[in-house]
Amino acid sequence: MQGYRDGVAYLRRNIPGVKVYVATLTSALHSTPTHGTPAVDAKRRALNAWFKAETIFDGVADFDAATLDPATGALKPAFKPGSSIGGPGDGLHPNRAGYAAMGAAVDPGWFRK
Repeated sequence: MQGYRDGVAYLRRNIPGVKVYVATLTSALHSTPTHGTPAVDAKRRALNAWFKAETIFDGVADFDAATLDPATGALKPAFKPGSSIGGPGDGLHPNRAGYAAMGAAVDPGWFRK
């Protein structure tokens, strides 16, 4: 987490007035043998919790909340690759509907001056 702190501090030192936003990571549980394990998911959830609790960011887009199926801990069924338009996907990334949900989680106010 120190790398995030150092990176944000560097940006703020070198770009006066810069805004720094972060987004939570979406679930990859059961998606691939390398990314879909419970151990990897536990790390993802811990990082997401840190993002939401940390005060160094100007805002957090909660992509996880926008795409998570709380019953399974994985992506919502409607956002899984192959469940709607967008082709079969790679098993790891959401489909187009999932990306639309992620986009809706971004506060448009961040882009106003």
